[in-house]
Amino acid sequence: MDQQKIFSTLERILESEVFVSSFRAKALLKYLVDNSDKGEESDFSSYTIALDVFDRDQDFDPSLDPIVRVQMGRLRVLLSKYYLQEGSNEDIIITIPRGSYKPRFSENEVIKSPNSPEKKQTTNSSFPIVHVSPLSILKNDVEQTSNYFKEVLFSRLLRTGFFKLTDKNDADFYISYFMNEHQFGINIKDKNQKGIITNTFDIDENNNTIEKLLLFAQTYLDGPYGTLKEEIETLEGFNWIKKFMDFENIILEKGWLEYVGDLINRLEKVLATTKNSFIASVLVKYYHIDFQYNLLNFPKGLERADELYAIYNKETSDFLVENIWRKIYQADYKGASKVLNKLKAIQGKHFETLVQEMLLAGYFGDEKTFFELKNKLLAFTEQLPSVCSSVEAFLILLNGEKASVELLKKLEEHLFFFNLFLLSKLSKTDDLKEKYSSSLLESVPTFKDDPIKLLSLWGHPDLIKKII
Repeated sequence: MDQQKIFSTLERILESEVFVSSFRAKALLKYLVDNSDKGEESDFSSYTIALDVFDRDQDFDPSLDPIVRVQMGRLRVLLSKYYLQEGSNEDIIITIPRGSYKPRFSENEVIKSPNSPEKKQTTNSSFPIVHVSPLSILKNDVEQTSNYFKEVLFSRLLRTGFFKLTDKNDADFYISYFMNEHQFGINIKDKNQKGIITNTFDIDENNNTIEKLLLFAQTYLDGPYGTLKEEIETLEGFNWIKKFMDFENIILEKGWLEYVGDLINRLEKVLATTKNSFIASVLVKYYHIDFQYNLLNFPKGLERADELYAIYNKETSDFLVENIWRKIYQADYKGASKVLNKLKAIQGKHFETLVQEMLLAGYFGDEKTFFELKNKLLAFTEQLPSVCSSVEAFLILLNGEKASVELLKKLEEHLFFFNLFLLSKLSKTDDLKEKYSSSLLESVPTFKDDPIKLLSLWGHPDLIKKII
């Protein structure tokens, strides 16, 4: 690749508005590009970078000083932001792949081939169709059916908007439920009426009424995190759902925040073809994530989120969740608390909504509800989104307790500003606390000007003031 083009691109990046005040990121990027043709990937080590760029001493230990990991993550986010904004028409794309510190250079294929078939193709944005049968109840060797169970579940799935529903034989999945005195079960067949999932659950005090079973059934089935996740991803026509879930995984589980902007752009394209309220709620969520993690890929992201909220809001649990976050961003904490009470009263939520309700309980310091919901969610999955660890650590700090080694490791896996703050307070040694505090100020220089304002995105300001 033409070296002159690479260095011309580098110069524009370093002089851009995105990088204007990010002095460490500029120094790091310049160093990486300047040395990109001088060694193998193994030569771009944390140790070498720490000494050459960040003026660390020769006794630098990357396990004790996160400076390189923090700044490399920040650089990836800033590069993504640059190409979403000022650099959208650049010929050369500079990236720092995950698992490597050596930069990659590629041509912008959209600019290179503006009339390519990929640009012209439409987005296939189908949703899976499900058929729900009445609940079969076996009692005293007599079988009965409950249309009430079917109709209520049907209406709740309809409100969420992830599944299309049918009473005809044209479904992608056929779902039937059954129960006896001791067990509740689900059978799912594919479009060819071949059984693909059968599960039974013991009936106890948590699911011993029809209403409790309805709540359990919806959480188990509904939304992209439901039990049909893997089956949906393999079906023709739902590839966009698989791509969305892949993005969710790398953003929410792995903490690769540089992909948030790309996912938002993709969701905008899906929404343009579907006008679907569920997609709109997810898009609002990611505009909020862009703001809450202080990424700011979209300067008018919150305005766009408000537009979508006004157009698509159906008072579903998904939109109630995002309305609560809207009010938090507006510092309307009483209004947020009022809507949260409304959310709690809703009967019928899918997995993602319950996760959000748990995070909001943590935001307001409601430890009891947070852990009740956590235990409830762990009945459906072995792993919760990584952000749940952040909120749990916040509650531990609030109570003056010590964090476990396991929890601290989870925080260290995703070094965005809130986790850096938590690690600066909860780490096991004063030296580590100081290292994380320094990394926080180096990666977010504005933090020292008004820390409460930034941290209040993650915890109520009255609680933040207690731990700051």
